[in-house]
Amino acid sequence: MWALSERVVPIVSGDEDTTPVPSVVAAAMLFGNGRVVALGHEGFLTNEAVALFDNKRFGINIVNWLDKRGTRKVLVTTGHREWLGGENFESFKRELESLGYTVTRFSARISESSLSGVGVVVIGNAWGDFTQQEIEELRNFVYNGGGLLLMGLGWSWEPYNPGKTLDDYPMNKIGEVFGIRWIDGCIIDPTNSYNGHPVFHTFYPNIKLQTLYQAFSYIDAVTGTHPTDLPTLLQSDATLRRDYVNAHLFIATASRALSWSSNSSLKQRREIYDFYRKLVSSHPQYFRKNVVYDGRTQSVMAWLRERVYRSFIDAIPLTEDVKSEIASTLGLTGRYLDIWMEFTVLLLDNNGLDQRQLDFIYALLSAIPKELHNLRAISVADFLGALPASTPEIYLWGREGGVNIFGIRIGGFGENGFPDDVPPKLSDVFCLVVVHEVNHVVDAYYISRNTALRNRRDELVKRSGSSRLNYLRSMLPEGYFTSYPQEFFASISNQWFSDS
Repeated sequence: MWALSERVVPIVSGDEDTTPVPSVVAAAMLFGNGRVVALGHEGFLTNEAVALFDNKRFGINIVNWLDKRGTRKVLVTTGHREWLGGENFESFKRELESLGYTVTRFSARISESSLSGVGVVVIGNAWGDFTQQEIEELRNFVYNGGGLLLMGLGWSWEPYNPGKTLDDYPMNKIGEVFGIRWIDGCIIDPTNSYNGHPVFHTFYPNIKLQTLYQAFSYIDAVTGTHPTDLPTLLQSDATLRRDYVNAHLFIATASRALSWSSNSSLKQRREIYDFYRKLVSSHPQYFRKNVVYDGRTQSVMAWLRERVYRSFIDAIPLTEDVKSEIASTLGLTGRYLDIWMEFTVLLLDNNGLDQRQLDFIYALLSAIPKELHNLRAISVADFLGALPASTPEIYLWGREGGVNIFGIRIGGFGENGFPDDVPPKLSDVFCLVVVHEVNHVVDAYYISRNTALRNRRDELVKRSGSSRLNYLRSMLPEGYFTSYPQEFFASISNQWFSDS
């Protein structure tokens, strides 16, 4: 789950803290005069799972805490295609009744009258929509002192609801009112699977970073404490490196996964943007574009600075005013500025590209109609250096298109990829690589979304078969394009460039 507000308190997490994805599986919050608990799986309280480890005790503690008014009345909704609440809830229902609770299943529309006298409402992974009026009634119920137990399962929604996203997930429409969003992720137990049932056990340690605000605070504290030696420390201190990198990757997860439609998600997107704008401005010695890092001794900071840039540009819509503010914040000049302002493409190269390479990239992007791609970043990992062992992977992809190119110089290498029966044409490899990678984005963004072009591409590969000589780029092995059809359009682009 994802905490959309500082008032959301993670109370249960997985016991693993080496990945940037939040491992929150239970969270609590105060809302007005009431209380809310959210669980990352409705299966905690099913008949099969309630007896495992501490699940029953955990569930009883939750209901007791939520029943702030002491009504001892629980209403379980069953009218919105809930996965939990019917017969699979019977064991826990009996447990509550043995403690003096009255537990009622309710299948009609939620209203002020149906909530009258109720202490706790339970919603167990609803897949049917709630009306806006029902959501408002739940909000008022909690605000005025009621308790609400929400159980969802983010990863299961999209695979079983084609064409819909987590923005459409009914539990998210309710949860985001209270600062909670279910995300597409899961936690597994590599030792004991318990037949797939989730279990709550009390031996897990505290986790450092489970909310966006904890990540902000941690990065601020570490960066501010080390105004001159942070690159050196990140290279040598494995624990600091892991935690600092994961804090930035946590924010990267948010910049990719947060909704673009809900107010609470848009608020957090703005907070990410403002955080990085302030971080870069406050610590220009680390994050401005003009800083060049030594890939041998400062590779962690080299990679992280580019990761910061990617999250920064992914956070909010890129209007012309926002692009100008980003350019000013980062200190973009020359071709870096031209490429960003004219094509909305940021170069993540540790200042390693020379003028001739920058001019070529500018010329190529000028020749491609902007509506054919959503390219936002070009990275050059060759100029960033090798990361120390055990460093979390610092990926540079983001919400929209991104590619990585080689750091070889123009004129360094040549290539002829044409069939044997065609006069050879030697072309520069750096330029070919840029053409190839950019056209991967054209393929993914434009060709694949155009039914006629997509079908034509697939038909050509099918009719050409496995023979390498049936392809313009014949230097690759027999059967290459039938095994890797995603390379077909980009390879045609190589040969078009070579012959143009």
